[in-house]
Amino acid sequence: MPPVYITPEAQFAVDGRLVVCRFVGPEVDEHILEMVRLLNHELVDSQGRAVFLVSGVNVGFPGAVARHAVHKLLSVRGSKVLGGTITIEGGGFRAAAQRAIALSVHLFVKSNYPQAIFAATTPASVWLANRIPEMTANQITASYSALLAASGAVPVSAPLRLGIAD
Repeated sequence: MPPVYITPEAQFAVDGRLVVCRFVGPEVDEHILEMVRLLNHELVDSQGRAVFLVSGVNVGFPGAVARHAVHKLLSVRGSKVLGGTITIEGGGFRAAAQRAIALSVHLFVKSNYPQAIFAATTPASVWLANRIPEMTANQITASYSALLAASGAVPVSAPLRLGIAD
């Protein structure tokens, strides 16, 4: 799975029906706009894609232009999203607060696809695997690990083998 976008602050890759996105830098607007372009391209004439998004604790809140671009994309192409996860890695108050904010937004904003917020990539992989019939949780975790390896990054918590047959 070769990455389609790699910078020190953000990395994206496509693996079959899975789009893997990782944000680590404090400024995300430019990268979110790139993610929107990628997803728009991947969702056109497709049977659907699932989105596995991982964010570090130091990532800032997107600005109005980036939020509007995501909203517009999901308004037009949201029916082709099989499911989406947002994993905000890290421990402590800041990570917990960011997950609480993401969950609050998730509860108040109606979406036309299933989505969930997680603290670690392993449970996110399990949840998302139920929405992509041709991928297991181990394959989703492996896709994320491949993106990390391609970018030279180290995960906050090492991916675990789930014991699920590939």
